[in-house]
Amino acid sequence: MNYKKALALSILVMSITGCWVTGEGQKAGIIVKLAREGAFNKTFEAELIRGGLSSGSGVNGKSFHFTIENPLLAEKIESAFENQKEVIIKYHTEAITGCARGETNTFLDDVIIKGEQA
Repeated sequence: MNYKKALALSILVMSITGCWVTGEGQKAGIIVKLAREGAFNKTFEAELIRGGLSSGSGVNGKSFHFTIENPLLAEKIESAFENQKEVIIKYHTEAITGCARGETNTFLDDVIIKGEQA
């Protein structure tokens, strides 16, 4: 196999498996959107508002969009959304993602609902 085919195959595998992580971190805020979206593969898409007032709103509030692949984490996010609880999310960002993996290239790894036991 020549190097061009090997490179193309490597990029394809990375885009499907998500093995090229370009960043990771955590943010705190209020979940203001949770939806199942996608033309072919429905995924959980969420939006976190951070900054501003304690409710996450205000002139300084900034939105952060992310995809949730784990159904158990989606349930925790849904609970926080319904009860308007502040959360801390841990996430990672991938350089290349396949079209079936979500609407964003940022994926939720964990969520902590403030005021609840871990």
